[in-house]
Amino acid sequence: MTEVTEAARTADPAAPEPELARTEPVRTEPVRGEPVRGEHVRTESVRTEPSLPAAPDPAPAPADRAATLTAYLRDKAAETLGVPAERIDATQPLSTYGMDSILVLQLTNALRADLGEVSSTLLFDAESLDQLCAHFLTASADRVDALVAGLRPEAAADDVEDTATAPVPATPVSAEPAPAAPEAASAAHSVSALFQAASRDGSLRQGSELLTAAARLRPRFTSAGAGHEPEILRLADGAERPALVCLPSLIAPTGPYQYVKFAAALRGRREVWTAGQPGYGTGDALPQTPADAAAVQADALLRRFAGRPFALAAYSSGAWPAHEVVRRLEAAGAPPAALVLLDSPGSTGGADLTGESLCHRMAGISRLLLDRFPQLPVDGDQLTAMAWYAELFDGWRPEPVTTPTLFVAARTPVDQLLGDGRRPAWQPAHARVEVTGDHFSMLDEHAETTALAVHQWLTEHLR
Repeated sequence: MTEVTEAARTADPAAPEPELARTEPVRTEPVRGEPVRGEHVRTESVRTEPSLPAAPDPAPAPADRAATLTAYLRDKAAETLGVPAERIDATQPLSTYGMDSILVLQLTNALRADLGEVSSTLLFDAESLDQLCAHFLTASADRVDALVAGLRPEAAADDVEDTATAPVPATPVSAEPAPAAPEAASAAHSVSALFQAASRDGSLRQGSELLTAAARLRPRFTSAGAGHEPEILRLADGAERPALVCLPSLIAPTGPYQYVKFAAALRGRREVWTAGQPGYGTGDALPQTPADAAAVQADALLRRFAGRPFALAAYSSGAWPAHEVVRRLEAAGAPPAALVLLDSPGSTGGADLTGESLCHRMAGISRLLLDRFPQLPVDGDQLTAMAWYAELFDGWRPEPVTTPTLFVAARTPVDQLLGDGRRPAWQPAHARVEVTGDHFSMLDEHAETTALAVHQWLTEHLR
């Protein structure tokens, strides 16, 4: 055989190397009735081809990506809203279908599970499914590709086929239960989880002390340092001036969602913006003093509006830093057109109201909010920021300002807020209007009444 091969190669030097043959043992069954003395083995030649890497799945076409992503977003929105997916028009604002401030948070959290970090304000900026789709295709391309690949029917079919033909590995039997995943254990022992567990168990004091201790370990900034600039987001357009910039409460869970219904009532009438509180964003540093917080906020507002008039509004405890922002703007010679306070306590009172620290009382309202709105997400950064601001403003009282001030009082008291049926009040000079609802419902089911009262006052008094 060797001589024949060599002769062939001599005759044609360019001839390819002949394929090699290998032998594999092939088991044969013994003839029926024959005694078994050992394995019967024969050999046969089997030609082997060189193995080639599997071709990658073709990337979906851009149109397919957009269509698949839009369908995914429609399903998630429908699940959150509790409406049939086919009813949702991708070009219409989700608020058309009843998307309110609480549902915005729920949908945001649902999207984070598949698309990674999603800004808490994204759904205020991108209001329709088409706008959300365009955002994710641009900002989260890799995440979208992975999601679309998993949702493509042909990819799913390939997975099923591969699973059906692949060998199933044996599952080892263990007498011990599998240890909890590190991520699950970490989540169970996070600041947020521990605080909520303490609240449920009636250990609110220990929960608030935990938040205070954790807050003191967070990094801090001064007005001369690198504080994170608060995010300023437009919620509504309108022709009336001045624009209205709204600051949320200091009590976690908090954020722009508090003003969604309020802003919707003024859409087409007046610009409504919202600005975050410094230190409440994920990974943000905390202000060293109230003045540092006010400086960062005031500078951000001046840059954003660049000489255009704006009024400042604040809900509940958000009035405390808002008042300091007004003082900072007045000192800079650029005061806001007005200050609007939505049922805001006029002082923090130290520990003289109930014998408890300000943080403990604020934590109690957090527990009340979580009981009333269990779907509200709350994270450790917000909770510890609340505890830090409680320390900064403990015993605080507002100094007089020259900016026209409106106090909007909720008609129905909430006993858990200040106790004994008392309602928030503001000491410095101000105008006062009363609106339907209580401290919580004035920005929820009664948000339209509240917004129109503010709009009317601004129109009549700031001509």
